Amino acid sequence: MMEMVIKGKQRLMSTRWQRRAMSVFMAVLCLVILISITAAPVFAAATPTVTVADDADLAGVSVLYKVIGWIAGWAAKLGLAVAFFGGIQTVLGFMNDDADSKTRGLKLMAAGFMLFGVCQAADMFFNV
Repeated sequence: MMEMVIKGKQRLMSTRWQRRAMSVFMAVLCLVILISITAAPVFAAATPTVTVADDADLAGVSVLYKVIGWIAGWAAKLGLAVAFFGGIQTVLGFMNDDADSKTRGLKLMAAGFMLFGVCQAADMFFNV
């Protein structure tokens, strides 16, 4: 039984297996990016169905929407910066073979992309 565990561990540490696993990972990543790029124009082309009337009571709403748009724009840029930093941390974790750094980098990258996505979806809720 112990010999099977050692052989399995040696198989996982081989460069052939690592290359194959990395190529599968990169293929899946490219597929996800391709799907997200092709799906983005579909959602961006949708027109908002909610319109705000130009009444005297709603005079400050346009200013509010401008402020929300400004904040969402800068938060989206911050999210991309956080995702970039997480990607760098993940790469450094793979270089140093540090599991904690890899996990932290992937979490940071996911958090950055989530912030970017939420900020890009602000126009679904407001007329930004």
